[in-house]
Order: sequence, then C-alpha cells, then structure tokens
Amino acid sequence: MTPSQQEPMPGDFDEELGEIDAVDVQVEEASPERELIVQFTLDGEDAAALQRIADVHGERPGEVVRFLIRKASAKAA
Repeated sequence: MTPSQQEPMPGDFDEELGEIDAVDVQVEEASPERELIVQFTLDGEDAAALQRIADVHGERPGEVVRFLIRKASAKAA
C-alpha cells in the first residue's frame, strides 16, 4: 500500500457521517489562537530555496512559509 492509499479519500466516511444525529454536532467559531499543523515534503532545489530564504531573513523555514501564506491570502482578498 502506498502512502497516498492510506489517506482517506472523498466519500470514505459518507456512511458514518450520514448516521450522525444533528444534536451530537457542536459547531465552534474559529479562534485566532488555534493552530493548524501542516506537514509537506520539499526536496532538491525547493528545499534548498526555502532554507536559503529562511537563512537570509534569520528565520525558521516554517516562518517563511507562514509569511508566504499570509502574503498570498492578502492578494486573494
């Protein structure tokens, strides 16, 4: 089994979700204190480029990615 086959696919939980009673669902408003951990793989030149950018700015690679997401988000708004 390849790693992509281990991930849930669209529709994998449709039956289970259909059995959930609405009284058992709690909706929470988003909070700025919440965090989302995203794991991704970079290799070769992409990984080297991210590290170079981080080094130039004296930041960790994750901070560079966070900045790029915020910048792209502002352009999309």
